[in-house]
Amino acid sequence: MKALTFCARAYSLIEVLIAGGVLLMGISAAALMAHALLVQEESGGFALRAFNAQEQAARLWQLGLSPTTITNIFPERCSANATNPGLYSMYLGFTSTNTNVTGAGSVEMLNPLRIVFHSGFDASNNAIYRTNDIIVVRPTIR
Repeated sequence: MKALTFCARAYSLIEVLIAGGVLLMGISAAALMAHALLVQEESGGFALRAFNAQEQAARLWQLGLSPTTITNIFPERCSANATNPGLYSMYLGFTSTNTNVTGAGSVEMLNPLRIVFHSGFDASNNAIYRTNDIIVVRPTIR
């Protein structure tokens, strides 16, 4: 009789397998979420570095440096290819025009200061490139 009551309280093999499967699904979901968070963080890091580089290029141009000098002194790798600058590098495009602003006089404009940079990979593992344009102005007092 005692052996019969002991077996009634034990887990069956089916219950153990189901519990193991549920546990495995939970661990797999946590691993997938951790991977997605790391990919998102990497993409955000690329964008942050590129926008910072664009801002620094704008300030250096306003101080009077030439576009060639700016791209040569940057710690980031700069590329001459505007559509596909390559992985972990960026393209800076300087399009300068002179214009007369009423009340302010003659100004030189970067219209736009364009940056193209690698921002990550899509689901098919193809590189994704983002573009950002800003307008930068400096007075022409020289």
